Amino acid sequence: MIGELLICIYNLILHQATFDAGASTNTSDGGVSGAGAGDAVAAVDTTTLRFIIASNLANGVTCLVLFAAVPALRQHADGMATVSRKFLMVSLTGECLSMTGVVLATYS
Repeated sequence: MIGELLICIYNLILHQATFDAGASTNTSDGGVSGAGAGDAVAAVDTTTLRFIIASNLANGVTCLVLFAAVPALRQHADGMATVSRKFLMVSLTGECLSMTGVVLATYS
């Protein structure tokens, strides 16, 4: 339950970071500051992509540190050797689809 709550919080932060980046490039009169609307879209895309990359890298590093530091988690990681490749591939595919969904939803 805590994991799902944390995923929801992450999605809220991602949403807020995405739309705050777009708001910061808009002027108060509804126009776009700078050279044009294309520059604003590029700024939003760059900021969003940086956020997604940074958050995923931080997530990966955190997981590596936890698995290295906690003996029970290391035992679970060692147990992955006995899991069927079919299940590992389904899990990997699901994670890739999930990340693709996040990126597509961000840029839609």
